[in-house]
Amino acid sequence: LGLGADKRAEFLQVAERARRRGTATSAPGSAEMPALPSHPVGRVADLDELQRMLRVNPMVAIVGQPGVGKTVLAAYAAHRMKDEFPDGCLAVDLRGMDERPLPVQVVFDRLLQALGTGSGNVPAMVDEQSGRYRALLEKRKVLVLLD
Repeated sequence: LGLGADKRAEFLQVAERARRRGTATSAPGSAEMPALPSHPVGRVADLDELQRMLRVNPMVAIVGQPGVGKTVLAAYAAHRMKDEFPDGCLAVDLRGMDERPLPVQVVFDRLLQALGTGSGNVPAMVDEQSGRYRALLEKRKVLVLLD
């Protein structure tokens, strides 16, 4: 962006605070898809390639520097492909860049509840949560976005 040192530091601080705050539209325990800007400017070829890959691979990873648009690209693909996943599209922000990323138990809790498990029926142990998660997905076609 061509920012000087002071302006760059201020920009990064504001961006970090906004990331930690999350979105106002998703509840703390939800697994909803993130909101999107109106158009994937400059990423249409990447978006087409990602969709092609998702149609032939059960798992795709997008890697790169923070802030380059990985989340938006993945969310656009998920939104565009939602009809191909009749059992739903889920998303969880793992908070991987935060000081304290989301604990695995919380991730499974959100996903299991989004898949219809009542909050009182989510197992407490990660191994049990993982098993229930796999069992629920076994006969479903669901897109899961882990950011």
